[in-house]
Amino acid sequence: MSLVLWAPHLFADELPLTATPDWVSRYTVERASKPPINQIKNGSYDLLYDQQVMVPESGPATYYYEQAIEILNEEGLEANSQLSIDFDPIYEQLTFHSIEIIRAGEVLDKTRDVRYRVLQREEELEDLIYDGGYTANLIINDVRVNDILRYSYTVHGDNPVFDNRFSYTSSTEWSVPVELQRIRILWNKTNALYIRHLSGSVPVKETSTHVGKEYLIELKKLGAVYSDSETPSWFYQRSKVHFNEYGQWSDVVAWGLPLYASAYNVDVITAQKAERIQLETESKEEQISKALQVVQNEIRYLGLEMGTNSHKPSLATETWERRWGDCKDKTVALISLLTALGFEAYPALVNTRIQQTVAEFGPSATAFNHVLVALRYQGQIYWLDPTRRYQVGMFPDIYQPQYGLALVIEEGVNSLTQMGEKQAVSHQYIEEIFTLSDSRDAPVKFSAMTKYMGRSAESKREQFASDSIQSVQRAHEEFYEYYYPNITTSSNLSFEDHTNENEVIVNEHYEIDNFWEELNEGTRHETTFYFANLYSFLPKPESRNRNSPFAWAHPINVDSIIEVRFAEDHWDFENEDITLENKFFTLKHRVRFDSDSRTLRLEANFQTHTDYIGTEDIEDYIEARSKARDLFSYGIFIDTSGNSSDEVTEEDTEPFWDDLTIYVAAMLGSVALAIIAFILWRSEFVQQEVNTEQIFYPVSITKFVLLTILTAKIYTIYWFYRNWHYVKRIADSQLSPIWRAIFSPFWFIPFALTVRNSAEYKKDIDFLNKPIIILLGLTYFTSAALGFTSEFYLFSLLLCIASMLPLVIQVNRLNMDDTSIIKNNSGFHPRYLLLVPFFIVFVGDPLAMHTKMVPSDRVLAGDELPESHIRFLQRKKILRPSEKIDQFYSASIFDWKADGNGFTEDTVFSYWKEDDELIVESANFDEISKIVSEDKNTWQSDTIINIYRDDGSDFLLYVSKVDRKDKGFIKALMQRWQTSRPPAGESTN
Repeated sequence: MSLVLWAPHLFADELPLTATPDWVSRYTVERASKPPINQIKNGSYDLLYDQQVMVPESGPATYYYEQAIEILNEEGLEANSQLSIDFDPIYEQLTFHSIEIIRAGEVLDKTRDVRYRVLQREEELEDLIYDGGYTANLIINDVRVNDILRYSYTVHGDNPVFDNRFSYTSSTEWSVPVELQRIRILWNKTNALYIRHLSGSVPVKETSTHVGKEYLIELKKLGAVYSDSETPSWFYQRSKVHFNEYGQWSDVVAWGLPLYASAYNVDVITAQKAERIQLETESKEEQISKALQVVQNEIRYLGLEMGTNSHKPSLATETWERRWGDCKDKTVALISLLTALGFEAYPALVNTRIQQTVAEFGPSATAFNHVLVALRYQGQIYWLDPTRRYQVGMFPDIYQPQYGLALVIEEGVNSLTQMGEKQAVSHQYIEEIFTLSDSRDAPVKFSAMTKYMGRSAESKREQFASDSIQSVQRAHEEFYEYYYPNITTSSNLSFEDHTNENEVIVNEHYEIDNFWEELNEGTRHETTFYFANLYSFLPKPESRNRNSPFAWAHPINVDSIIEVRFAEDHWDFENEDITLENKFFTLKHRVRFDSDSRTLRLEANFQTHTDYIGTEDIEDYIEARSKARDLFSYGIFIDTSGNSSDEVTEEDTEPFWDDLTIYVAAMLGSVALAIIAFILWRSEFVQQEVNTEQIFYPVSITKFVLLTILTAKIYTIYWFYRNWHYVKRIADSQLSPIWRAIFSPFWFIPFALTVRNSAEYKKDIDFLNKPIIILLGLTYFTSAALGFTSEFYLFSLLLCIASMLPLVIQVNRLNMDDTSIIKNNSGFHPRYLLLVPFFIVFVGDPLAMHTKMVPSDRVLAGDELPESHIRFLQRKKILRPSEKIDQFYSASIFDWKADGNGFTEDTVFSYWKEDDELIVESANFDEISKIVSEDKNTWQSDTIINIYRDDGSDFLLYVSKVDRKDKGFIKALMQRWQTSRPPAGESTN
């Protein structure tokens, strides 16, 4: 959030314009012959970025900037038709020299064709810091695509708090390509100018000129350097160059000593507070603790860092009287108070962002962004931060911040001080208890006690101070909903703050419905217990191919206990002790079962060893993470007899062979068996003597229906074949029975009319009249057409049987005079068993898909997914508890859990099994830069959709073409994405 104010009382609305200074050298800007199109983003290309600094022998420096930008499209036009330049009017003067448009070789002067305003922007207002900075805003009229915008300006002045000691830093690598970058320093001081390169180096040319010694850096055709996400703040992802006048750290100490000299003055207010602390405490350690807490609690944080106040602290008296101050002010107040109590304490400058790499920055007063207190006590240095809140307990057990390196502002100090290893004083102890009843349908009682100690107690204390207990309770419930979707709060959360021990204890109580997952038609019940709090401590890098380290939380020390209390006696578990130890973390996993108390106890201790993973260690970390996460869950199962229970492992549920291999083998095998059955059928028919008494081909209704189902309707072809064979024999015709049987949908009505017109059938003519025959023919044709769609296949089977039964009945009625004929044709033979596999593949599989027992071969709407699979997605954190799936498709044939692709209102996701590990890729719609679909135009291939993230990474979705539902999937996906993208020119921040 930023505070934006108009400042007409300070600045006129007329552009401050002067001639270009004589000491500036300008380049001729030309359009790039071969711009790096593949690297360009935001619709523009930086042709020139020129920085020139004139440093006089005395007084402030003057900074000249010039940029030339080629506008390539409307996006670039939107971003570059107005300029924003920050400056501090207290000590800086801003003037413009030129604003030009180069269009078709013509240079257009735009200095009189702009709208100029000065705004006050407090960009750190949320952090309670007011820096007094302003922004000059220029809106340029009549800018067009393909224009080159070129402008230059000068900022004159330096913050007087630095006593004209020069310091300047510039990047030499950028996230966008740059045709030419120039850095030119004109040095007129007798002191040396020190140049330091951060994360790479660039050549610096040194020459003498009439306007001073020139240090020149010229970099041509700079390619874009992309940054990795999840990178430690101290790592320089792009190279920089730093110029400054400080030769050694003692020069910075000499600069800081006068600023903090007042810290050692004990004023009346400070003396009174020190006296009160001495009366209230019994030891030196108590006095230190009390002094720190007084400054932390009685002086609220607020920074007015305008001008010299950016680095110069206020007097302790002023800070006590107004009861607010920033880090400098609170540090001075604490040092003054500690001095009054007889302790030795000093200011210590640190950089909370770059931390230990401040050494690479080199000696400079601008290398730091924070100050705290270095307390010398009993031969050791302790680091106290008076800006922290909610610190309780006794010194020296309270948390001490660790920022790598600190510069102590003390006489005689000439180097940085190592602050020491990060203290593992942050500790969590989690105890979760599941109380199971003897009924699988009854809700499970679940309670959780979490003890936060050290730094984690401070964070939790702050959360309860800023949020209501009700909102914290809801946040905790939503956290557990990831793993136990049907969880509800049974009693209010309780919060205990034990300040003497610096502990915070949170107690929670829940009930979980539908805790057990029913499998195998209710003969097996499974459930899983999760070390839910540990998952977040092992994050997965968004990209494995990194140029920078991967950052993660450190130090972490968590003890997590899960107790499962059973109501029945038949449970039994094997003890386990597993330790995973590597350079990243140590995980100790323990399983114990007490049959007397019917209690299963799962224990995990997790401790980190480092705050980052090096690029060379990413693959090792991924492997270690996978092994650890396998231990973060523990599954149990029971069958209906209640006689077995054990841990559910991945091997228990994974098929031995690849499901596609099984499916293809099943199809080929079942078809082969069916062919054998039909060959036997045909050979038997050929060997049979023609029964001249038989009229058409009568067969019992039971056999007709059963074989039609077992053969997935193929038996109807055989039935028609036998009947057309009869017609051919009686009529002595040349018709082909086999072809009329295969194309029976087209020959259904002619055959029905043949039956109706037979002399023997006249007595039943009123039952099967022409309108009924036409209706049955249309129904049979419809069933044949629907048979080509998996969605309506079962329905088509029923239609087929319903439309043919009247014909079967009438043929049978023609043979009622000799029932032995029907009986002879209706016998069952062992060969029919060969049709069972055929039925399973071609009828059972569509039936299983229809009943959601196995994944569907088509795209499904979210509400069509079985509840068990929704719970699986929630347990695996693929789906948030409140999130609804829009569309989904699984390319797996047998197991929903093995593969899935889909999207919700906010996210796109894909998951699959790889070497027994579930791999998950997902992205929020606002993180997606491009979506590309690929249709291979082959009947057997799924449509492939490539999801590209903003950071350059990507993943694939596979979507079935069945019933052309892939088209609807892609359309809905694109609509979701487009509505989630901000309008052109609108920030996503």
